[in-house]
Amino acid sequence: MKQICLLLLVALFSMSTFAQEDKEEMIEARHESHKMKDHNDHEARAMIYADKVATRLSLNLEQKEKIRLAHLKKQEKLNELKADILAGEKSEMQEQKMKIQKDFSEEMKDILDDPQFAKWKPMHEREMKMNEKAYKMKKNKEDKKKQD
Repeated sequence: MKQICLLLLVALFSMSTFAQEDKEEMIEARHESHKMKDHNDHEARAMIYADKVATRLSLNLEQKEKIRLAHLKKQEKLNELKADILAGEKSEMQEQKMKIQKDFSEEMKDILDDPQFAKWKPMHEREMKMNEKAYKMKKNKEDKKKQD
C-alpha cells in the first residue's frame, strides 16, 4: 500500500514538472512569433491600422490608402528615431517622438474631413495611452529580469 502511494506521488510530481516545461515552451514560442509579427512587417501593421480606421470612420478607398501611407511614414520615422537612440542620441528622443506624432496628426487632419477627424482624435489618443501602458509594463518586466 505504501509503495502504491509512493508511486502515485512520484507520478504526480513528474507530470506537473513536464506540464510546467511545456507551458514555458509555449510561452516562449508565442513571444517569438509575436516579436516576428510586430517588428518585421511594417507594411502589414500600416494596412491593419488603415483597415481599422476605415471601418470605424466609414472612409473611402482613397482616404484609406492615404492613411496607410501616413502610418507607414510614421513608423519609418519612429524606426529611424530608435536607431538614433541605439546609437546614443537619447537626449532629444521625447521631443522628436512628439514631433512625429504631431506631424502624423496633421497629416490625418488633411486626409479626413472634420467629422471623421473629430471621431479619430479620441480614438487615437486612447490607442496612444494603451501603447504607453504596454511599453511601461514591458519596461518594468525587463528591469525586473535585469535585477534578478
